[in-house]
Amino acid sequence: IWLTALTVVFLGDFISYFRHRLEHTRLLWPSHAIHHSDAEMTWLTLSRFHPINRLTTMVVDTTFLAILGFPEWALLTNVLVRHYYGEFIHADLPWMYGPLRRVFVSPVMHRWHHARDVTGAGSNFATVFSVFDQAFGTYYLPGLCTVPLGVNDEMGKGTVGQLMYPFVAWGRRISKRYRRARGLTPAYQKD
Repeated sequence: IWLTALTVVFLGDFISYFRHRLEHTRLLWPSHAIHHSDAEMTWLTLSRFHPINRLTTMVVDTTFLAILGFPEWALLTNVLVRHYYGEFIHADLPWMYGPLRRVFVSPVMHRWHHARDVTGAGSNFATVFSVFDQAFGTYYLPGLCTVPLGVNDEMGKGTVGQLMYPFVAWGRRISKRYRRARGLTPAYQKD
């Protein structure tokens, strides 16, 4: 049972590492940006997720593990361990774990992931095991993170504004591409 639990959490973190990297692409970023819009890291930051981001997280992570044949109790174990560990790494704690930082994601390591406009913002995608970030070249932990957090984009005002933000962002992108295809805007302008 313990070996299965450890294996499912390890593989779950491996799968979610790549899913999280996809959430930082132009296609999925608008729904994931809501989570990154929090300018202060607290354990409540993990509660700031757009429903679309929550759905893609659960579907991708759980589907792959189910296809691999893990029993339901193991799938639940993965969800619970990674969720509560995720809350912990979002806490505002100055912990880096010393030599264990090469094995586990620490609160400081994940704080660099939420940094605004710095090198570390494009790194540290794992939730539990920092070995994945090291293996794929996205590990970044130069020391304590004291830089501003959050995003530069305007996420919308209030709950309704944030719920609508991904649809507005995707709509703008589609509109720009349509206008460019029709010759209404210069081709050199980016999406």
